[in-house]
Amino acid sequence: MTSKKIEDDAKAMWDNMSDEVTEAYGKDYFKERVEIMKGYMTTGEADQSPVTDAIMNGLLDVFPQKRYQAMNMYWKVRTFIALHLPEIFYDMIYISYVKKD
Repeated sequence: MTSKKIEDDAKAMWDNMSDEVTEAYGKDYFKERVEIMKGYMTTGEADQSPVTDAIMNGLLDVFPQKRYQAMNMYWKVRTFIALHLPEIFYDMIYISYVKKD
């Protein structure tokens, strides 16, 4: 997906929205969300080998683990916080982080 494709899709979405929805959210909010979507294009891992390694380990291990986490340390910590700590901690750290962008 390219930045131009996101822009084209966003324009098509905006043009096809009802007047009620466009008035409720506003053009500025919509543009902000589009920019966040474009930001997702530069995130993620280019190296997919941890995923294939986890699959191979799951298939070939004599005693396979219950869960394989093919992710870097940032995502392991984030997942741990989401699963094991009260929701307010996750919201304070990650929801406020998204709003700052």
